[in-house]
Amino acid sequence: MLGRLGYIKLEFGPVWPYVVLVRNFVESFMAETLNKDKFSDLIVMAIGELIANAVKYSEGEMSTFIVEVFPEEIRVQTKNKTSPENSLRLQKEIENLRQGDPLEVYTQKLEAILQNPDGRHSLGLIRIRTEVGGDLECKIQGDMVEIFFRCPLKNATSQPSQI
Repeated sequence: MLGRLGYIKLEFGPVWPYVVLVRNFVESFMAETLNKDKFSDLIVMAIGELIANAVKYSEGEMSTFIVEVFPEEIRVQTKNKTSPENSLRLQKEIENLRQGDPLEVYTQKLEAILQNPDGRHSLGLIRIRTEVGGDLECKIQGDMVEIFFRCPLKNATSQPSQI
């Protein structure tokens, strides 16, 4: 694989208003890195969901966020401190996404929401897998959780899939 086209690493406190600021920064970064005309909102949606996920499940420590753009793929990593319960829930959800058909898992998730509409939908990770594709992975070390997302560049520069 050839060298990186772009790289950013950010650390920020898990504060909800920062999610929008970081997402806007990433959108500008991606537009510049991918020559505006090739760049799609899909990858910004995916990255925004990963940022929100890191903040939502953070236990008050800094969240670390890395984006690497290569000629053939985009890699995103989030890392934050969280509770053991949240770590296991995230790991289970990502394993479920990786093993099942994305559209089928998405449909099952929507059906579960309809049966128990508690106001928390947690569709971010499944939206990434269904609408963008690529691969999600979760690693846990002690009280730290890392989410890795790898996406072929062609997925990040195409039109949304029809769900």
